[in-house]
Amino acid sequence: MLMTTLLAGKKTDLIKMIRRLKKESEKAGLYFNMKKTRIMSTEEEDSFEVDGEELETVTSFTFLGSVIEREGKCDLEIKGRVALGKTAMNGMEKMWKDKNVNIDTKKRLARTLIIPIITYGSESWTLTKKMEKKINACESWIWRKMLRISWKEKRTNDWVRKTADIVEDETLLQSILRARLRFFGHVMRSNGLEKEMMLACGEGVRKQGRPRKRWMDMIHETTGLKLADLRDATADRVKWRSLVMTVARTQRVDGTR
Repeated sequence: MLMTTLLAGKKTDLIKMIRRLKKESEKAGLYFNMKKTRIMSTEEEDSFEVDGEELETVTSFTFLGSVIEREGKCDLEIKGRVALGKTAMNGMEKMWKDKNVNIDTKKRLARTLIIPIITYGSESWTLTKKMEKKINACESWIWRKMLRISWKEKRTNDWVRKTADIVEDETLLQSILRARLRFFGHVMRSNGLEKEMMLACGEGVRKQGRPRKRWMDMIHETTGLKLADLRDATADRVKWRSLVMTVARTQRVDGTR
């Protein structure tokens, strides 16, 4: 079974692409399953038909393990990742209770088995203050779970981090920041479709009210550089790597500079 993603600016263009894909697939002996095809549009679609067959319209779908939302938000994806991480953490309850395993070993296990589940695909996340707090709360919950510290003990997060020997540049938000900047540098040094999509401006008229925070806004905020300066900075791989580490270190635990 093959999974294909099509992207078009207009409904008519998408219908043409689907027809062509279906035709070319049949030439190669492949069957294009309309029933498993999902359509997601930035506008409300009551129905979507191709040659008399109605396709299901959705507001979100899972692609390569990540949830893609119609409005471009990442709330569902982040909440889902946090839930998966907590489930995995609870599944290792016997390990966290085992007094024969020292804290350093438990911490390595958490970083190797739990953290990657939560941060999967995080380089593409657009984080709001609300989601940053959720990630910080999840991280604190992980270390409390690992250390077997009950909320009834009324221990501060700083005390928990100090007990677990977690230094500031190892926080979840800082790991996500490093991944985002590395990904940005990698895409900027290439000349593919990813770069064009990342730097492109959408068509149409913006809705009234405060504009939603964009992924590129976070790049500008954390680095303090404009696009022209970012082009020059990312061209040198060594200098960009050094800048990424410097920016990550200046981020405090609460995600501010």
